[in-house]
Amino acid sequence: MSKRKVRTWRFHAGDRDLARIEELARFAKIPHVLAKLLVARGVEHPTDVARHLDPRLFHLYEPNLLPGCARAAQMIHEAILAGKNFAIYGDYDVDGMTATAILLKYLRLEGAQAKFYIPNRMDDGYGLKAESVRELHRKGAEVLITVDCGVTAVEEVQLAKELGMTVIVTDHHQPAERLPAADAIVHPDLFSHPDFAGNPAFCPLDSDEFLKTHAVHDGGVGDIHAVREPVLDKPYPFSSLSGAGVAFKLAWAACQRAVNNVKVGERRQAFILQALTLAAIGTVADVVPLREENRVIVFQGLYYLRKNPSVGMEALLKVAGLFDRQKFEADDIGFRLGPRLNAAGRLEQARFGVDLLITEDEEQAKELAKYLDQLNENRKSLERSTLMAATKQIKAVYGKDASDRELPSALVLADHDWHRGVIGIVAGKLAEKYHCPAIMISLNKTGMTDADGRRIGTGSARGIAGSGFNLRDALYECRDLLEGFGGHAGAAGLRIAEENIETFREAFAEVVARQINPEAGMGELWIDTEELLVALTPPVVRELYRLAPFGQDNPAPLFCTTRVMLTEPPRALGKQCHEGDESRPVHLELFVEQMGKRYRVVAFNFGESLGDFQEIYETRTAVDVAFSAKLNEFQGTVKVDFHLVDWRVSE
Repeated sequence: MSKRKVRTWRFHAGDRDLARIEELARFAKIPHVLAKLLVARGVEHPTDVARHLDPRLFHLYEPNLLPGCARAAQMIHEAILAGKNFAIYGDYDVDGMTATAILLKYLRLEGAQAKFYIPNRMDDGYGLKAESVRELHRKGAEVLITVDCGVTAVEEVQLAKELGMTVIVTDHHQPAERLPAADAIVHPDLFSHPDFAGNPAFCPLDSDEFLKTHAVHDGGVGDIHAVREPVLDKPYPFSSLSGAGVAFKLAWAACQRAVNNVKVGERRQAFILQALTLAAIGTVADVVPLREENRVIVFQGLYYLRKNPSVGMEALLKVAGLFDRQKFEADDIGFRLGPRLNAAGRLEQARFGVDLLITEDEEQAKELAKYLDQLNENRKSLERSTLMAATKQIKAVYGKDASDRELPSALVLADHDWHRGVIGIVAGKLAEKYHCPAIMISLNKTGMTDADGRRIGTGSARGIAGSGFNLRDALYECRDLLEGFGGHAGAAGLRIAEENIETFREAFAEVVARQINPEAGMGELWIDTEELLVALTPPVVRELYRLAPFGQDNPAPLFCTTRVMLTEPPRALGKQCHEGDESRPVHLELFVEQMGKRYRVVAFNFGESLGDFQEIYETRTAVDVAFSAKLNEFQGTVKVDFHLVDWRVSE
């Protein structure tokens, strides 16, 4: 059997709290398995079950509670009445596009003059830039609103202020040591920042007649009809909103001021519900935690996306093959809608993504949707060719075959022909496949050079989930070899001179080897609960779907079961194979037996374990499997499919 690295299986603590599980199952009248999963996700009180399994709009916090939101909404309202020109400065990812579209649609709903600007991923990079601020000012912008960026743009905001612009920053990213001197800042997680206390950018305006008329000073949290002034002496109740979620809250608060009423009328209510669908798309695509407010936004946003999509979204749903679905899931955004919008940003065409989201013209929507679909095909082609080239480079640089898991502690690869828009995706795939940090560096022939004429490459780095390894800290130890870097524990970006790559490759591998214990193998796999396969019947699995939408911090339930036996040799599933070799299938189909019953297990991307499973079958070796359970409905028949996530030989 191959020397396969095995992840350490861990179980959530709630799986063993039998008394709590029994109480939830009895009180909520839900299956015991579902009660286990709720406890494992921190839903421990019977009164919280309904909120988690059936999230409603009234579970959202009232928008004026968000620091800076009331102030920004009033500023927007007054600027509209004064006939001022607006510019929205967004970002090129899906969260930035949807946030831009939300505020742009609102301003145009109110008849305001508004334009938007999305930076070019390659030329501008992320965030507010001084030259872009000057350009918007030259074009007549009087009110500058940033979305999904701006909280670190201290100098750029100061420039905009010096040019006479009113600046409203809406963001959700980590701030710098100083906050920008904006007229208003809307952000869910700045309470602990040294510049927060007493900062007027978060305080309501004295001219806010809506708050004076409707705000209450006690109760109301979680009540969509109770207006509350922002509480600035304690944190906002939920700190993990996406950029689009922040924009949605601001647009909602602005609607209230437009009519000086909590009930905003049919036209604005219709807008708010369409804005909710955009916020849901941005929330899923930005991989923020799908709990509390985000869970409500996505759950309800998916519902209204199905019920009443905008003209642009309807066209996008059709090209993505989703329009005829009766119900949407978060994966439909993550794997079908999000990539098409993201492709526009990756291939320097982000403004077309925003154009699609805001258009009311059916023909324009169809053309834009087709164009984004083609961009996504181009992105996938670039990704495939880059992945293939990277795999070949692994063999050339490290002297290992692509299927060999005995690689160095980290991968550092570079090429002159790799597109910067896809290297991050490919780095993530390599990190997942080889279970080590991976860095892809684009040395584009037309790339940057420094003052000495050295060619500067742009790199994307990805770490290993569940390993405890901090990618940013590792890059910091190699900072003398880099021109710059930034990011967080799991993902980072860097700039490096071409002449330093070989030295950096060795230095980075040494740092990783010190920080990651080889005995840790492939990291940890967190399992919700151990269950016999017979317990996961179609009715039970259907109940588990009530935990959706699934995503960050709310993954699809992961089970394990022990000592199953293969009843026949493993089979190839589908015709896809590695490098055209039919003896190396990509996917497998397994049949296992437990307690006298036979079950089908689908093993996507486990083709490299074909030899292991063949040996397991021939030697009658028992195995433990970690898996997810999916309903398979075909021609009126409903059955459960088990999807393999990991396996190990039974002890």
